[in-house]
Amino acid sequence: MDPQLTLTNVPDSFLANFIRTKRNATDEEIITAYKKQQAEPSSAESTDTRLANVIQAFEAPYKDPNSLLQHLLDCFDEYVGNWNSQGTSKWYSPYTTLVQASGWGKSRAIRQLAAKDVYLFYCSFQKGSGYPYRSSIADDLDEVKLEEAVMTYVAYFTACLEELADSSKTPEEWAKEHIKTDETQSEEKGFWERIRIRLEQTKTSLGREKDKDISFSNALENAFDKLNESSSMQQYLRDRRNTHMNVLFVFDEARSLLDIKYPAKTSRFLELRRALWYLPQSCGAFAVILDTTSRLSNFQPASLDDPSQRVKSENHDLFDPLYLLSTTDVMSMQTVEGATLHDIINPKLLYRYGRPMWGAQLDAVSEDKLTTQLGNLVKVAMEKLVGGGGKLAKLDKQSLDEKLAVAILGPRIGLDVAPQCHLASELVASHMRACAFVSLDRRSLITMFPVEPILAEASAQIIHVYNISLVSLLEKLISAIRNGWIEGGYRGELVARLVLMLAMETCIKKTISERPKHNQFSHPVLVNDFMEALFGVRLDDWFKSKYNDEDEELKKFKPRCVGQLVRGMIFFTSFISITYTPTSNDMLEFLTRGVAIICKRNQKGIDFIIPILLPKDGNYYPLEVGQITYLLVQVKNWKVSGNFSEAATVCLSTHYAGIDDAARNPYISLYMQLGSKDNGLQLAQEPTNVLTTTQRKAQTQICNGKPFKGKLNDPMIWVMRRCLQIPLVALGLSQQVYACLQSTPDDGNESRKLLGLLQKLLLAWPDPAELHISPKKRMHMKRMYPVIYAEMTMNDSSEQGDCSSSKRQGKRRMHGN
Repeated sequence: MDPQLTLTNVPDSFLANFIRTKRNATDEEIITAYKKQQAEPSSAESTDTRLANVIQAFEAPYKDPNSLLQHLLDCFDEYVGNWNSQGTSKWYSPYTTLVQASGWGKSRAIRQLAAKDVYLFYCSFQKGSGYPYRSSIADDLDEVKLEEAVMTYVAYFTACLEELADSSKTPEEWAKEHIKTDETQSEEKGFWERIRIRLEQTKTSLGREKDKDISFSNALENAFDKLNESSSMQQYLRDRRNTHMNVLFVFDEARSLLDIKYPAKTSRFLELRRALWYLPQSCGAFAVILDTTSRLSNFQPASLDDPSQRVKSENHDLFDPLYLLSTTDVMSMQTVEGATLHDIINPKLLYRYGRPMWGAQLDAVSEDKLTTQLGNLVKVAMEKLVGGGGKLAKLDKQSLDEKLAVAILGPRIGLDVAPQCHLASELVASHMRACAFVSLDRRSLITMFPVEPILAEASAQIIHVYNISLVSLLEKLISAIRNGWIEGGYRGELVARLVLMLAMETCIKKTISERPKHNQFSHPVLVNDFMEALFGVRLDDWFKSKYNDEDEELKKFKPRCVGQLVRGMIFFTSFISITYTPTSNDMLEFLTRGVAIICKRNQKGIDFIIPILLPKDGNYYPLEVGQITYLLVQVKNWKVSGNFSEAATVCLSTHYAGIDDAARNPYISLYMQLGSKDNGLQLAQEPTNVLTTTQRKAQTQICNGKPFKGKLNDPMIWVMRRCLQIPLVALGLSQQVYACLQSTPDDGNESRKLLGLLQKLLLAWPDPAELHISPKKRMHMKRMYPVIYAEMTMNDSSEQGDCSSSKRQGKRRMHGN
């Protein structure tokens, strides 16, 4: 790089992107950043290095703390037992699918079954530079003529079994020989060449037979008899009675088999499945197809949709798909005793949470290459979120659709995807969302994002670094909600999460140019800075101007509490839903992973919890339960105004929510009344009561910094809340209330659009009337349901988009507000 580089030599594209992240950057800062980018490895080098790291990660020692392999083996054994006992009288054929999103270790888990004494016949149909490499036999199975497909696949099974019968290798040695790696390419090629010779011989023999059904069955029965009689194999077979699985035929990345061929209107997959039907009962063999979930309906169809006449006429069952891969966090590192907040936010620890691919690839490089690898992984995460295949480089506002918007926003704000909609399977298949449940009819897919800080970082960078505006994303998100694909949540909770996330980003973006590319948004912020970004006020100064209490003891103590709180640290990169009421001990886990909490359904009092870590001895932030406190949030979307003191104090307390009966530290409660016509930030206060002697003693004890001792009854709970709770009330949804929504000189129009979309999002729901573009169709649709909708005419102003009184009333009734 030329040391005399000037600003005129910096490309306009780089300049525009850099100024977007740091508007007041100096020429020197821009040039330094450009030099740093130019010093990074070329894309070709990165591709080669990336593949090498993937291979090393795949071949690393397998970690199985949750006994996943035994779970898979138990499932296969159960399926084999069912096939043995009922065969084709109940089951179509002995196969299932192993389906899950990218990165969960599907191929690695199946490969590891060889260590459980299972003989694998592993055929990878991988295309391109992926890993495991494409098997040498794949073309023979992938390009076979349809009229010869069933016979070819039967011959393939027969050839594999005969080759195994002539072997004396252990299951591990067997797998190593025929699964292609850089070290075993010659052995792998030789192995499959032997299979190919046997396959062709068997095909020739089968081709001469007139009764194909009998000849196919006989060929496979004879092959299994030979295997069971092989003296060299007896010591390795798990169960000679074959009541368990001994042999597993694996078809990885086999989506190309699904292509329907015309005019036959069938596919090689259907022919493969028919070939599996000939596997005899009590043979101890099974087959599994590995793929992502978008293909689940094709690999494992519901019987009503199955194009196979055998399934239609005889109503055969299909074995349940496998998708529960308990590999989450297996690559994470345990937090050491005495760790601080600074320790856990290190990306080399933080990015290990979630699916194993992240930690495995970090372990694949040496310490001196870790920074480069972290950058590569964040780039991979961004690519995978938007669908891979180079789509990130082409991503712009024009190419953005509802699916991409949900994929990008999902890892950060906790979106719920409707299980029956097409987005569910597509997001799992191509956009990193995980499959949690498949219904028995395979028409419903419940999907979730686990806690994965690297995906949250990738999501933030796509929005802010690649300049995919939040306005564009929200437009598509509203469309997805109105179409019934995404749940909007209760009482504006989704809007509240977006606002809180915007405040966090506003804080972080002030110093973003000083941070490495792989970690621009995964940082903690001070509570005071967060409140300033959210409301435009420094909490300590604002509280002093608003707080007034006749009790002299509290008058001195509460400002000290706020002074302690504003020095606390908030650290969250995403919202995650939980199914239980957490305790202060759980808060450390949330903080360690950088998550804010969406409380369980019907949780008393609170909707969100944002953990706060208080300092100890100055600016030291140890990960200790005693330093944990909270920002508790409740969200309402009511249009009425009034006295919210009880809802903002009693109901928004740690005791009422069941989090902490006797809070040790001061905490903040935030009541967000988004639908209010009023606008402003208020301090809620409960009516002051005369303290009893016991209450006064307890208050003095708390104000002196001593833990509460005594009977915890309602009067004492009131005293604790009065001392430790800082109750805030935010009324309305406007730039006047939320500073993070205020416009800046160069994006005023964008900010106004953002505010308008958030207000739309408050009332977004699947209203079929709104989905009809034609005013005439909309009118007839409403007349079709006269009790649900107020009477409308084509000329009604509301049909043209005006918010008439009758339309507002109708929506209020539909929302139950």
